[in-house]
Parts: sequence; C-alpha cells; structure tokens
Amino acid sequence: MSNYPTFSTYNGGTVMVTIPPGWFTYVSGLARNSFNQMIRLRVTNHIGTNTEHLFHSPKKPMETNEMMKLRRTHQDSYSICATTEAQHLELTSYYSTDPNIKGHLLEKNNAVVSSVAVLQTETPKHLLDRYPYYVTYLVFVQASPDQEETEYTPLYNDAVCTINLIKGTGFDHDGFPMDYDGSGGNETTDKVASNGSTTGSGNIAGGATSRGTNSGATTDGGSPGGRLSNTPLDVMLVQKCTSNQQPYIKALTDNIIDINTQIASGANLAPDALRLGLIGFRGTGDEYITKPFPFTTDASVMRSNLSSLVATGSGNGPEAAVKALDEALLSEWRIDATKMVILITDPPRHGIGESSDSSIRGSSAGEELLKIVRRMAELGITLHLIPCEPSLNISYSSTYDFYKAMTKITGGLVLPLASANGLADCIIGASLERVELGALTTKDGKMIARRVLFKNENPEALTEEYHARYTAADVTITTLEIKPVHAEQIEEVRYGEIDDMPAGVVTALPFLDAFAHLLIMLTDLVRMNVLGARLLPETASKPGPPSSVVLSQRPISKEQTGRIIALAITENAEVLASGKFIARPTIEDPVKNSCRINVPTGWYGFVSGLSRIKYNQAIKLCYSANDHSNTEFLTSERGQTDNIMRLKRTRQGFYIFAASEESSIILDTSFFWSRDNVKGSTLDKPQYCSEKLKVIRTQTPMHSRAFFPDYITYLIMAEDQPEADQIPGVPEFNDCVCVVNLIKKTPMVDNDEV
Repeated sequence: MSNYPTFSTYNGGTVMVTIPPGWFTYVSGLARNSFNQMIRLRVTNHIGTNTEHLFHSPKKPMETNEMMKLRRTHQDSYSICATTEAQHLELTSYYSTDPNIKGHLLEKNNAVVSSVAVLQTETPKHLLDRYPYYVTYLVFVQASPDQEETEYTPLYNDAVCTINLIKGTGFDHDGFPMDYDGSGGNETTDKVASNGSTTGSGNIAGGATSRGTNSGATTDGGSPGGRLSNTPLDVMLVQKCTSNQQPYIKALTDNIIDINTQIASGANLAPDALRLGLIGFRGTGDEYITKPFPFTTDASVMRSNLSSLVATGSGNGPEAAVKALDEALLSEWRIDATKMVILITDPPRHGIGESSDSSIRGSSAGEELLKIVRRMAELGITLHLIPCEPSLNISYSSTYDFYKAMTKITGGLVLPLASANGLADCIIGASLERVELGALTTKDGKMIARRVLFKNENPEALTEEYHARYTAADVTITTLEIKPVHAEQIEEVRYGEIDDMPAGVVTALPFLDAFAHLLIMLTDLVRMNVLGARLLPETASKPGPPSSVVLSQRPISKEQTGRIIALAITENAEVLASGKFIARPTIEDPVKNSCRINVPTGWYGFVSGLSRIKYNQAIKLCYSANDHSNTEFLTSERGQTDNIMRLKRTRQGFYIFAASEESSIILDTSFFWSRDNVKGSTLDKPQYCSEKLKVIRTQTPMHSRAFFPDYITYLIMAEDQPEADQIPGVPEFNDCVCVVNLIKKTPMVDNDEV
C-alpha cells in the first residue's frame, strides 16, 4: 500500500482515513454550534479496534466555538501512536437540537449529520528533505440538510474536526530506535509507564468575547459573584501505608466525606467538578509497592478505597514514593482541571542525602523524584507534601530541605503535622488555596510567562509588582496556619523572617547542584513573611501538643504571589535537569484583528489559511527573528466558500518556516476583508480590518509527549463584521480560519537530527 495518508468520505457524516505504517496521528474537534454534538472515533489496526468519543454538550445558550472533549479523560485531542502496520481511522459525526439527546444517545438515535467536506494541507513535496512530513485534514460538518449557503454563511458550519498526521523517522526524541508496535489510540498505559512519559494539555488560548477564557479571581477568593466555578478540580491523595501511618489513614477514612463536601462548597464547584483519587504505597519487598485507585466523583467510593488500605511494615527508602508519584503523574487527569497531588508520608531513611545515609552515592531515587516533579510542574500539577512525623526536623534535616525543593518546583507546600487531627483541614485548606491561586494564574499567567521566558524579566521584580496589584485590589486567599508542630515552635514564626532555602541544601544534596538557580529563583524570590504552616525551625526538641490547623481568608501574601509566578512559568516551559527553563510556544491575547505567536528556538512552523466566505479576504503574516523579517499574504478572492487561501507571491497554499537554532521567532497574524473590488495586500488598511478573533489551542495529549511528536496547533478564527451586522443564529468567528501547526525539532520527526 501507499506510504502516504489517504481519506475517503461516504455515508453522509463519515470520513475514513488510512494511516500508513510509521505515522503519528492526533484528532481534535471544535463544536461551532450550541446544540449537542459528538464525533465517534474508531481506530482499527493489527491489534484490534478501539472506539472513543469527542463530545460537546453545552450547558448554556450560545455556547459555541468550544473544544470537544473526550468523555473518558476530558482531553481535547485524541492521539494515535505509530505502528508497524497500516491503521484505519473512521470518523463519524452526530448532532441533535433536542437537549435531552446527548452523549451516547446521539449514536443510539442514529443522529448522523447530513454531510461533511474535507480540505487537505501538507508539507510541500520539494521541502520533504528538510522539514517534518505532515498532513492535515480539515473536516467541516453540515449538521442539518435544510441549510443553505449564502455569501455570508458557509454551508459546512456546525463543527470542524482536525486530523493531523506526522511521519516518524523510526527514532525517539533522543535519536534511539523506537518500537512502533503500539496499540494506537490513547490506550497506551503500559507503554507510558515503561517510558516514563509526561502529560500534555490542550485549552482555549485566548478570546475576544465573554465566551473566551481568563476568569479572574475575586476579592473573597471564590468564584465571581457567587457563581459556580467552571474549572474542575482533580485531587490525588498518595498515602504511605506503613505502620506509623495508621492514624493518618484512619483520619482520612473518617473525614473524607466532609473533606469532599467542604472543598466542593468552599470552591463553589459545579456538581461532579471535584474528583478524588488515591494511591497507597509501601516499601519494596512488601505485599505490594503501590495500590492505585482511579479518580471518582463519589466520596463514598473514595471512603471504601481508603478502608481497604492496611498499614503495616516500615518501608525505609524513597523508591516506593518514586513509583507512587510516577503513577500519580500518569493518572487520567482532566485536561481542563486544576490538578493537585497530596503526598502523605514519613521521612525516608535513605536515598536523599542524609549525612548518616551510606547509600546516597549508589541511589538514584532522589534524582528520579525530581524528574517526576519537574514533569508535574510542566503539566500544572501542584505537589503538596504532608510529612507526618515529629522526627522530621530532629533527625532528618536534609530530608526537609529536599521536601521543600520538591514542592517548590510545582508551586506547592510542605505542611508538617505531628498528629493526624489536623490532616483533613490541611487537605481542605491546600485545595481551596490552590483553586484560588489557579484563578489568578489563569488570569495573569500568560503575560507573566511571556515576560519571563521571552523578555527575560526578573521573577523577583514580577513578584513585587503583582503582589502590589493584588494588594491594591484587596485580593484575599484561603490561608493555612499550623500551630504548634514542636514545643519550640509556639513562638510566632508566622511573622518571622526566615531563609526559605537553607544555605547547606546544595552541599548536603549533591544531585541538587544542577537545580541550584532554579530552586533559588522559585523558593528565595524574597526573604519574606511566611506562614508557620510552611516551615519548621532548623532544630527542634521534643514533640509538642497535637497540631492545630486554622483556615482563614487573608490578604494574599508575597509568598503566595511568588507561587503564582512559579506556576505561570513552569506551565509554559520545559524544566530541564539542569534547572533551566526552556520556553514553549505561547500566543498573546488577540487585539482586534491581530494576534502574536511567540515561537522559541527549535520549532518548525506550518501555516495555512481557510476562507469560509465568498468575499475577498487576506491574512497578513509577519515573521521576525533577530534582524531578519518577512511579510507575506495568504489571500482569497470572491468565489467559493471553504477554500484554501494562497500566498500572493507564489500561489502556494501554505506558509512555512524552519526551526531556528539561534533566536526566538515572532509570528504576527492579521486578518482583513472587503466586499468591494479590493484584494490581496491592498486590504492591509484600517478600514478593512476584521472585527475580532478567537484562538483555540491543542497540543500533545496527556501521557504522550515522551513517545509522540511534540506539537502545538493554534486555530485562529476571525469574525469580520461588527456585532450589529451579524446574522441571528449563525455562530460567531465564522469567516476565516488560520491554522498554525508548530512541531518541535527532534530526531523523532527530523532525519537531519538523526
């Protein structure tokens, strides 16, 4: 058979794509209309058939232009791994205007759409020796057969499905031969675990209307105006199951119903927005090392899972914690959720650099923990650690330093408890605080990341700036106070000025040397007032009275602001073993008819334009890198709808740029239109500007980045006319689409790298 993807359409709403051996594929769906929609995906290969569904079930009128979600994971794209044999993807689209027919009922009612149209873009043939080989199919859906095409309304207007295929080289990201005998699809748990993969995400990157992103935090730390929060929350509890942890397991079991209720009500979460998961772990050589339970929205199921944990044995080393946190990393996180891992444990006796530990030079467990934590940081998973043993700061001082280093990388906290009576409040308070800090990160994170990663601004200065902003806006955050953990801690350390990174940490922990500047930046942003819940004195004597945990609403602290800065940076960058940040592509919020994409070194760009309307349109593309710049126009002229736009200079239907090895690239996209006899570059005048833009982003799905090409796709959709001229009932951002595919240059997709 051909080593090139092919497609065919039949039976109205179905498209068949043949995927040749060695090609990676990812699929995403955009619901253009406000009724219930579904795309059924069936992948057939030599192993069997796997079926998944992308859904859109709007909860409010005119909820349009939203990414469709996988029912099982809430991811907004579906990945199909390369195999050694051909695979077949069958895509069928369903819809219903009846609000009661949704989800799988659409398939049961055979509510197949009327028809689909497919457009194709690909790597130019004459550039295949220098660029990754990719093919994109844009599948446009016409739901109802009674629709009519007009000058201002395209026929295939109800949904858009993008099918992106990238040819692999047979090597992994590091240039080693890669085994393609995968099962395809997102069902790759075993392969993920063996490769230690990381997870990815997809989300809406910007918007010009109230249906866009960026809901801000409020002065009371809750949802705006008392409305239910649209952001789900996933909390994974990782509980050590050795003998001394029995009181903590019992406290969790007894209080989990109340924990669930208080988090959901305190964060004003919508029904089923909160999911709790559990991983129990013991030491090597015990009956089991890890005992995982999947996320659930049912607190009674979570209580049953906790009741099954039996505390026994000792488990001295960190190896089991490595496996437990790795399983937590690879859990089925919802892509759009605020994500937290809460590790409840005691100090490991070896493996992380204690002076009495003779095994440190031969143990890589500490280094493995840091690798996992770096990946958590990149994926927006916050790690909180609750060390449940008074001896932590008596006999294991380096352990506490290490714990702080781990949690600070993800914007998390160390919450030491001497007894189990404050455990429930610790979990509730940490969850509420993370939701509230997350709202501020969503609001300000993209700008913070751009200023640090692309403009090299100082995080310390940004911490001061944003803390002043939040203070002026009277922002308050749920705050934890734990007192006392030790008898000598009764003093008001809450207002003491303490170094957050003890001077001996680097010399005490040899494998943390490479992390020094990262940890200093994220943990020593300033010498600041910090809550007693977040630190212990360097020395302590005998244990004091049981821990008392107090939750209160307080003005946001500088330390909390610093963690917002850290979250914003790590969610938009790769954190290397050296501790350095490597930026990932970002897009700035659109301004009227223009938006800017920041492309770091090492990323290819493939740009195509799609004219959805019959009048004249143009997309202006301005490329700049260092002292080099280039301007091109993708244009269309009066004629048909849903046509690929072409470069004015060459008449080619694409614009591409190579991966820069020296500097970042800025790509500015601007949209223009006219019904008059004005076309091409002459549209580049203020009177012809499109009215507004909306940007949708997808990227490498969760659990796939280690064994899948690293990609980011932006769909930039234009609305040409002002609100007053819109046709009632027609979705917004209907007139033009620019598709920007960015692929990271690695040996997996680039033969030159091999």
